Amino acid sequence: MLVINLNEGDYIMIGDNVRINYDHSQGSQVVLAIDAPREIPVKRGKFYEEGLKKLAENGDLAAKQLYDKLQAEFEERQQQAYIRRNRNQHQNNRIAKGEIKPRKHAVKVK
Repeated sequence: MLVINLNEGDYIMIGDNVRINYDHSQGSQVVLAIDAPREIPVKRGKFYEEGLKKLAENGDLAAKQLYDKLQAEFEERQQQAYIRRNRNQHQNNRIAKGEIKPRKHAVKVK
């Protein structure tokens, strides 16, 4: 998975004809604007997964396999995020106790 940090006004290109613009954020929500040709379906993840789940429940083997794969990937991402949060919290606790010094971030010189 590619993780990209964007600022307002930045965008991502997928191929030559799909553009995802970072518009702004509101609290924990991010507002994106997606420009794609009509023949490329763009669906919110939860609606896509609900559709796959319904197909899988109706006996579509390919949909079941894809749905199971998406669920496994989601669980893996959740586990990795949990590990990162705990590692960061552990490091912050050690800094607060004076056991280690905080890292200094590199500064670019122009």
